Amino acid sequence: VKVSFDAADQATSCKMRGQNESLERKKESIRLVVAKGFRVLLRLTLCKHNIDQLIECYHVAQELGVEKLQIKPLVRAGRAAGSHAFLNRRQLREAFRGLAAVVEGSVAQPQLLCWPPHSRPLHLVNRGGCTLHSRGQM
Repeated sequence: VKVSFDAADQATSCKMRGQNESLERKKESIRLVVAKGFRVLLRLTLCKHNIDQLIECYHVAQELGVEKLQIKPLVRAGRAAGSHAFLNRRQLREAFRGLAAVVEGSVAQPQLLCWPPHSRPLHLVNRGGCTLHSRGQM
């Protein structure tokens, strides 16, 4: 089961999704699905609106017991084409380095999707031996 999960707080969640959804209801639903034995992936679209919540979202994903936290930078397509919330490569690298420093265990393993084109793949290893690597390109 894949669930869009873009923020650690209600205000940012509503800003990202453009709707008035209940973040607490979403988290409770995820807990119930995980408890039923389903494999759950959270998909986080990373942009200027939520980059400061990336590590907190990872911790929430761990708490919820999901299998993976897929992180995809906002791309210029669809409704986002005219957005001003895109991140540059430096911002993405810094965010992912910060995340790599706190990753531990096998719950909520981060997966980085759609790494910027013409960039060397990103491969980060933290002190505990956990790795983050990019997959695919935008």
